[in-house]
This record gives sequence, C-alpha cells and structure tokens, in this order.
Amino acid sequence: MESMSTEQRIREAARKIFLEKGLAGARMQDIAREADLNKSLLHYYYETKENLFLLIFEDELDKFYSQLQAILNGAGSLTDKISKLISAEMDAHLACPKLSLFILSELNQETESCLAKLRKCRLHELFRNFKALLEKEVELGNVREVDAETLFVNILSLSTYPFIAKPLVLEMFDQNEQAFESYIERHKKATSKLLENYLQPSHEPGLKEDINQLI
Repeated sequence: MESMSTEQRIREAARKIFLEKGLAGARMQDIAREADLNKSLLHYYYETKENLFLLIFEDELDKFYSQLQAILNGAGSLTDKISKLISAEMDAHLACPKLSLFILSELNQETESCLAKLRKCRLHELFRNFKALLEKEVELGNVREVDAETLFVNILSLSTYPFIAKPLVLEMFDQNEQAFESYIERHKKATSKLLENYLQPSHEPGLKEDINQLI
C-alpha cells in the first residue's frame, strides 16, 4: 500500500475489513492495523466507523449497479443483455467473494439504512429499464410474455446463490477453489442458455409457462 495516498490506504483497508466482518464486527483498530496506520490518524480522516462504512458500502453498490445499468443501456438483444448481466454479476462475486454475504448481512441487520443506500444506486431505475426492455421485446414478438419481476429475481438469484452457498457447493461437488471457478464458468453459460430457451416465443397460441417450472 506504500504507493497509495493515506486516504486510499484507509479505503482499501476498510473495504477488506467491512467485507469480511460487516459493520457490527469491524473495529477502527482493525482498519488502522490493515492500513498500517495509527488509530488517531484514522480518526482524523474518518471520525467513526459508521462514516467510513457508509462511504465504502455506497461505493461498492454504485460500482456494481452502474455496471448492470450500462449493460441494459448498451447494444444487443434482450437475451444478449441477460447473458452479460449474468456474467457481470458472477464476475463481481468472483472478484469479491464476500460481496453477496456482505449485502445480505447488512440488509438483515441494518435494513432501513441499507435500503436507503440501495435507492441511491437507482435500483428501481435498473428494474424499470429491464422491464421496459422486456415489454418491447415481447411486443416485437422476439420473446414470450413472462413476468418481469420473476425473471429479474431469477437472474439475480441464479447468479448469486453459488457464492452465498459456496461452502455447500464445494462440499457437495467435492471441489477446490480452482474447480469452483471452472464450475462458475460453466454455470454462466448454462444459466444464460436456460433463460434464452425459456424466453423463446411460443408457437402455440395462448401457451404460457411459469418460469418456476423450468428453474
């Protein structure tokens, strides 16, 4: 961390500690030690761990959801964008394995403040854009009519669950870290193909399927 500014060192150290321990479990002393600073200097920059946590948490969420928003606003078909969303989410979890557990933990322990931060990341806008894109593709006859909320949640859950349940996955499939990463690459492709097949327009008038029967 020698080439970083003091503030950058603090942010990197705080990011690591908060992702590992959450707000409740982290201590300013832990962050100071990780940043190789004395505690007094840390308090000079950030008076409380809550102030520092707010900054780190909003940064992580903003980076993540901005990337998803960019995919929806970019070029490509709906199925292409779904595939990119799945890949981006899984890549984010591979790069930061404890991100999903961190968000879930804070949602359960600090629900209102966490939701307020999510609103700042324009989460509602992300879903509205996705729903509008889906409705347009349905109108053009490119995909079947499906429930937008269920499809969106399935994209998120299929991309996140292997990381939330990683110890179970490793045990169940007798995997090590390298095998897990290889599995995730296969899971990306399989999940994208599953949803692509599901969204194929029906050739039978009036036929509707529940996505929960296919996933």
